[in-house]
Amino acid sequence: PQKRTEEEMESVFEELLHIKALSHLSNSVKKELAAVIAFESHPKKQTILFNQGDSGTCWYIILSGSVNVVIAGKGIVCTLHEGDDFGKLALVNEAPRAATIVTNESNCQLLRVDKSHFDRILRDVEANTVRLKEHGKEVLILQKMANTHTNNHITAYETNVSHYK
Repeated sequence: PQKRTEEEMESVFEELLHIKALSHLSNSVKKELAAVIAFESHPKKQTILFNQGDSGTCWYIILSGSVNVVIAGKGIVCTLHEGDDFGKLALVNEAPRAATIVTNESNCQLLRVDKSHFDRILRDVEANTVRLKEHGKEVLILQKMANTHTNNHITAYETNVSHYK
């Protein structure tokens, strides 16, 4: 990804505009992601992407296919699909992975942002974002944004996205 030309980065940026997991991010953040985001393909069903308890090394977005979220003692707690993301909490909170993620079908295609890039580009954005859920759907996103005064203000966004956080 670091060797992308301006044209390649613009092409990747155009694709990122259509991904629901990124819809709350500014275009400037998406442009930064276009330079570093990597593509992964997992041809086999039941491939473990990471295990519960692992250290967080990257954040994923599903381009196609689906993955199961598995928690020890509970089994499969949900299935994530195209446009959903996973792996962010371990990076934001610097905590172990809360679940095991397993491909649910053949030929899953993912986008990956490694921890170093996530920390540089997204950590502050995600740490200052509060999501309110109702019936499993995100209905309101509140984002604290520093302004020129000593106070912070909160901007609210409505969304209809559901994904495991």
